[in-house]
Amino acid sequence: MGMCSSLYGRAKAQGKCPSQAVAKKYAKLPSKTDLDKMLKHKIIDEQDYMSEMRKLGYEVLVAMSGKEAIEYLRNRLRGLAEEHFRVLYLNRRNRLLEDALLATGSVDQARPPIRLVVARALQANASGLIAAHNHPSGSVSPSESDRIFTEDLISALRPLGLKLLDHVIVGAENTFSFADSGLLDELKLACLAPGKSDL
Repeated sequence: MGMCSSLYGRAKAQGKCPSQAVAKKYAKLPSKTDLDKMLKHKIIDEQDYMSEMRKLGYEVLVAMSGKEAIEYLRNRLRGLAEEHFRVLYLNRRNRLLEDALLATGSVDQARPPIRLVVARALQANASGLIAAHNHPSGSVSPSESDRIFTEDLISALRPLGLKLLDHVIVGAENTFSFADSGLLDELKLACLAPGKSDL
């Protein structure tokens, strides 16, 4: 009962609340949907939003690109005995909408169906995504299977206006970023080559 009430009280003191009626709707433990609406109505600010989301078990970062995303994924995937394939779904402001574990398995077998990756993006109303998986062997060199999957994913996302922002491979000590290495741009150009059809 008190969590949203305290948030409302703090927001009201700062002159942010539109009405008592709006706050009444949230006079219970908030869900992610409640918090999204509270942020939209300016009942809470970005800092309170992120704090409450973390209490609900969500990992919320201001920006999911570059070093922050790689560090986040390293912490999620390093040291796992099996290969795990995760996808971070982001909105246009690079806010994390969903961190989805889509496949687990042995080496080169933890590949989710492309249609599943795309379907989750549409469900989350994402505009961009970051794919990531670990190599239990410890090596971060992208395999041919990694390259092919990444290129196929780019081809499937492009007609829908969705962007693959990176594909990160996590090893025992290091990480490999398709974006930072320039390989992502190479694969995007390959997808635009004549005769290359979308999935």
